[in-house]
Amino acid sequence: MEPEYVSARMTTGDFFPMFETPFLYGGGWNAKADEGPEPVVVLSKETNQKAFGGANSVGKTLRWHDREFRVVGVLDDWEPAPKFFDVSNGSFDDPEEIYVPVHLGPDPRTRQRRQHQLLEDRGHRQLPGLSCNSECIWFESWVELRSAGRRWRASASSSTTT
Repeated sequence: MEPEYVSARMTTGDFFPMFETPFLYGGGWNAKADEGPEPVVVLSKETNQKAFGGANSVGKTLRWHDREFRVVGVLDDWEPAPKFFDVSNGSFDDPEEIYVPVHLGPDPRTRQRRQHQLLEDRGHRQLPGLSCNSECIWFESWVELRSAGRRWRASASSSTTT
């Protein structure tokens, strides 16, 4: 297929069971893939349709950012609204089209240079104390608390810390 823009989420294998993502084929990756360097990918149903005609693509390869990725899973229909796992980046946007282990995403320094250039191109000045030289500026995290008591303790302690 011709190259095209796809939205991507760099995450860990825990994402899939934590958010109970439904799979049409295969599944998420294991902890070993999170440690690297195994290049694996999970596709959305739509991306699988475009790239592989909707067939079971588990075990096939897909090229992304000049690297070959082995498909380990294809999501079934899944459209959480709001996107509760990412409310800061378009709560009602569609879920991402591909999912890859964090360590295999695009080089964050490249992303920072692009973001910095976009700010300069739009006439924005860099804010004092902020630098585009840090190693990671796009990281989010989730915590699973398995009981109401733990949720209460976690929110109470987070509201008192500064």
